Amino acid sequence: MMRVFSSALCIIVVAAAAPAAGQQAVGWRTDGTGKYPSATPPTEWSPTKNVVWRTRMPSWSNATPVVVGDRIFVCSEPATLVCVNAADGTIRWTKPNTYADVLPPEVWAQAQEDIPKAKKVQREIQATRKEMGKLARALRKKRDDAEAKKKLADLRAKMPELVKQFNAVATYLRPPTNKTNGYSSCTPVSDGRHVYALYGNGVAACYDLDGNRKWGRWIEKPLNPSNWGHSTSPALAGGKLLIHLRDLVALDKNTGKEVWRAKCRANWGSPVVTRVGRADVVVTPGGDVVGTEDGKILAKGLGRLTYCAPIVNNGVVYFIQAGGRASKLSAAADGKVTVKPLWTTRPKKDRYYASPVLHDGLIYTIDQKTHFSVIDAKDGKVVHQKPLNFGKRGQAYQSVTLGGKFIFLSRQDGTTVVLEPSRQPKQVAENKLETFRASIVCVADRIYIRTVSHLYCIGSK
Repeated sequence: MMRVFSSALCIIVVAAAAPAAGQQAVGWRTDGTGKYPSATPPTEWSPTKNVVWRTRMPSWSNATPVVVGDRIFVCSEPATLVCVNAADGTIRWTKPNTYADVLPPEVWAQAQEDIPKAKKVQREIQATRKEMGKLARALRKKRDDAEAKKKLADLRAKMPELVKQFNAVATYLRPPTNKTNGYSSCTPVSDGRHVYALYGNGVAACYDLDGNRKWGRWIEKPLNPSNWGHSTSPALAGGKLLIHLRDLVALDKNTGKEVWRAKCRANWGSPVVTRVGRADVVVTPGGDVVGTEDGKILAKGLGRLTYCAPIVNNGVVYFIQAGGRASKLSAAADGKVTVKPLWTTRPKKDRYYASPVLHDGLIYTIDQKTHFSVIDAKDGKVVHQKPLNFGKRGQAYQSVTLGGKFIFLSRQDGTTVVLEPSRQPKQVAENKLETFRASIVCVADRIYIRTVSHLYCIGSK
């Protein structure tokens, strides 16, 4: 770990960042908006410039840092929660959250017997599907091949039984993912007294701030199209921990017991908590509005985001991507939520991994290929659009951040461009660090960046 800052001044910074009693939950993008308007972060840094401290992490992760008073919570592959001291970057504690850590002993013992069986059947399924593909291609070239037809029919008849065998023993076979997403892309969330973590293996856990596990349990395997893993972060509302692996599930935050379950399709973006009338609700990236008290679906069809999250401001929900839209939410007399469509928008057509930022009536967004757009929040018109000069190719996974007077846009190769926000933004700096995919977090005059190797604290000396 590298330390280049006096501990006395660090204590002042940490005190300024300490949470007040009764503060709202702190989690993904801190409050879900990615906005830190009162922060005064530096605009320039490098691996050797304006680094207050740098701490090597046990492994990589895409989860955003969560700052709770004098502690910073980050994740590490495959399912580890890490608590870091904000003053100097020392690691206070690490806690693993694998099946072996949270399953009852008798369940884990059975799982250890079942997992090898599941892997064996899985290999047989993969080989069968490969052979079926070869036969199907051969039949396209020679349709009257009776032998190939019979072999293909036999394999198709065999497949349901293989799938049945697999499902019988695969409950605790760790779900597939890929090298970009991993199992630790979900950002933790804290109520100031406890920290809650979720991982792509389907495990959720609660710890006090000193690292004592209060509860841990396996929920279910995530919905995992194309084996791309899971990245939907948990949220807190009304004493409940909201988990979106397949269904949207509410757990009692004190015990981990399931309170309700709503049939809402999960993708990779995270749900956001807001208030409509007198009720707390959660808005999913799939466009559902769900009451946090009882899990009733109050509205549907607001929009559909695959990779990023909606943002909410003054009762308006924005779904920003190519083909995005905005809708006004209001409380109806029957307890339902009325949805008034406001506009649609069409920024650059591409994938939007990054969630946007809304500031002074303008929405700032960036697509995976680093095309940057500014959208008028009143009518959805794209008022500015250009490719950022990031140099060599790479993808933008990090969500847009507003830190004080500046907009921060990053790409996975470690490049961050700093802009003055306006309808025609002006670039003021370009910085380079290590590879990272986690979103930037600002606290007071500090920036926290979780790279694949380290946790950085950036600040002017």
